[in-house]
Amino acid sequence: MGGKIAEGADPGTETAVKLPGATGIRSVTLNVAEPDRSREFYEKVLGFQAVSHTVEAVALTPPGGGWPLLFLDAAAQLPRADRMPGGMERRVAGLYHTAYLFPSRAALGAVVSRIIASGYPIQGAADHIVSEAVYLADPEGNGIELYVDRPRGEWEWHGGQVAMATDPLDLQSLLEEAQNSGTGGGALPADTVIGHIHLQIGDLDRGEEFYSGVLGFDVTQRSYPGALFLSAGGYHHHVGLNIWGGRGIPPRRGGERGLASFRISVPDASAFSALASRAGSNVPPPSSASLPHVLQLRDSDGIAVEIERTPA
Repeated sequence: MGGKIAEGADPGTETAVKLPGATGIRSVTLNVAEPDRSREFYEKVLGFQAVSHTVEAVALTPPGGGWPLLFLDAAAQLPRADRMPGGMERRVAGLYHTAYLFPSRAALGAVVSRIIASGYPIQGAADHIVSEAVYLADPEGNGIELYVDRPRGEWEWHGGQVAMATDPLDLQSLLEEAQNSGTGGGALPADTVIGHIHLQIGDLDRGEEFYSGVLGFDVTQRSYPGALFLSAGGYHHHVGLNIWGGRGIPPRRGGERGLASFRISVPDASAFSALASRAGSNVPPPSSASLPHVLQLRDSDGIAVEIERTPA
């Protein structure tokens, strides 16, 4: 992001069949070359806890949390998505960042203090009007946003679009709030969730056709240069799309390092069925009585998207 959104922008696009407001990003799966190194980062620097660990995969959740937010799959044998034969670099569709939403400003400040104390580099910070955010990347370059929302009553909407910006963050105030609140140790709160996912793609129109026309998200901001933001239930965004890597960048082929897939939870049977119908799929049965219905799709840039029907 960079610069304030024009307040007189065109109205947001609303889909005919709305997703329920409790729709959210359930989890992200990354293919990583060095799972032990990545696990150490997520545990020691960010404060996640491994709830399962094998040679081939690690599942991570906030301490005391429930369903894992992050899965790390061992992929040393897989090629890097941004490398061509001969070692040439290229831009390719995939993850821009996974955004972890904190329950309070003090909680965010405490974890940021923990990161600073560890000596791990922070790449940036911003005040987005609707939220305050700090940015970094994991050891394999997968982008991460740590953020806290401002109260919804303070968000400004103009013509169906939410006003967002990229202004300087008062980082000192954030750190002081954590210190003054007595939030010690920088522990990752159990109720930390994935607030949104931001993807780098090759064409915003095609991206809108999939994420709005097929999945059913509403467009909440289309005036940000080179980006599109979409959500369910009037949130500022659950999905961000950008073409900052260049128009027409190659799609993901699958079987590459980086983003393997991400999962969206839809807590409504009729909305899930309508989504499956728009995607041209029958509602799949659960693989067992204890597992949810999961629809497996790929977006217009080859990114694997799983849709899970969860209890309301």
